[in-house]
Amino acid sequence: MNAPWTRCDREMIPELLARLDVETDKGLQMAYASALGNLRAEEAVGPLLALLAVTENRGARLELALSLARIVGEEHPFIQLLRQVRADPGTALSQAVAAMRKRQERGASGADLERTLTECEERLARGDLAQGCRLLARSLQEMPRERLDEAGALILAECARQMAQTGAEPLDYVLLALHTLQSSRV
Repeated sequence: MNAPWTRCDREMIPELLARLDVETDKGLQMAYASALGNLRAEEAVGPLLALLAVTENRGARLELALSLARIVGEEHPFIQLLRQVRADPGTALSQAVAAMRKRQERGASGADLERTLTECEERLARGDLAQGCRLLARSLQEMPRERLDEAGALILAECARQMAQTGAEPLDYVLLALHTLQSSRV
């Protein structure tokens, strides 16, 4: 559960964003990103996504994805999905997409979206992560966005763009997209 932040803590967000923008030390960048995630600073989503796009270190990428995940929801589901994916990526991702597809069916989002999600789920279950993630990217572009806040919409748009280009690697975009959808109940 996120800590209750005081008004004084939240007043640090502009300073943290300014420092993140000019900082060249990777360790300090990660510290600022983590603090912004802990503060659930929605205004940090754009800069954190930009930093994620240029960061190559796998551990740092996951830390940035976690910071973004904290902004849109609780961190526990993100970490739980990460652990499941590490153990069995195809099954874990397929199950997450299946849960999302069932929520979509209830929302009557459309037959094309349901077909795309079903094919995505099947590809992931068979271990075809690259194609499954490209299908997930396509489904993100087809989903209705009216229940998303601005932060969630920005995250999903960037995740869809990245997954359409790269498929399943790196997995941080896939995890972040599924977490954002779960947190937003889209």
